[in-house]
Amino acid sequence: MRLQVLSDLHLEQAPFAADGADADVVVLAGDIGTGTRGIEWARGWARGRPVLYIAGNHEFYGHAVPGLIEELRRAAAGSSVQVLEENEVALDGVRFLGCTLWSDFGFDGPERRAEAMRVCERVVNDYARITFGPEDRTLTARDTLMLHRSSRRWLASRLARGHRGPTVIVTHHAPLIRTRPQAPHLRALAGAFASDVTDLMGAERVELWIFGHTHRVADLEIRGTRIFSNPCGYPHQPVPGFDPRRVIELRGGG
Repeated sequence: MRLQVLSDLHLEQAPFAADGADADVVVLAGDIGTGTRGIEWARGWARGRPVLYIAGNHEFYGHAVPGLIEELRRAAAGSSVQVLEENEVALDGVRFLGCTLWSDFGFDGPERRAEAMRVCERVVNDYARITFGPEDRTLTARDTLMLHRSSRRWLASRLARGHRGPTVIVTHHAPLIRTRPQAPHLRALAGAFASDVTDLMGAERVELWIFGHTHRVADLEIRGTRIFSNPCGYPHQPVPGFDPRRVIELRGGG
């Protein structure tokens, strides 16, 4: 199976004009556009190809968690686009597990989590531009930590069930910590971007883990699981190495 992988197109800032590549499935790993903008774009751009869509943090700007997820699903109804948020889809024998996977603020160790939460809540736009729950109050770091733990439990439970074919996980936030900034305040801020969930990986469990969010291209292997990211970035700050027609192929599957 051939996958075209894109993330962080930020259509709210500029259009994305590249044509679709020769792929069986398109994976959009979040921050495609705020609200339902990314779904509306994907419906036309994909031209009937299966599209798996994960909400990034920017989708929620001006909207509520988790209410926007149902709006995204309604916007995708009747099309080839499927929204994944703690649910799975099987295509040609390949199991796709998807969720936003908000971060756990443990980037600098669990003993510094509370400090990281305070810093991120004060500085990161998510906690000013996103609301939470039916009461529509401002999102907090405690909320996103709870969401992370829910998604982590869900992923672990699905992986425990096993699958005869390949399994691909798609998240927006990064599933591993690649580098640690030297400055303490930067380490705290990094807690909003990545969590270490490499214990869920392994060649026999997850063939491929796709993510976005960090605005850094990645293609590496951990414990036999390929970890891949192909983010576009902002118009004024494009990501070095981004390939709008990048296609990767699964070892197994149709």
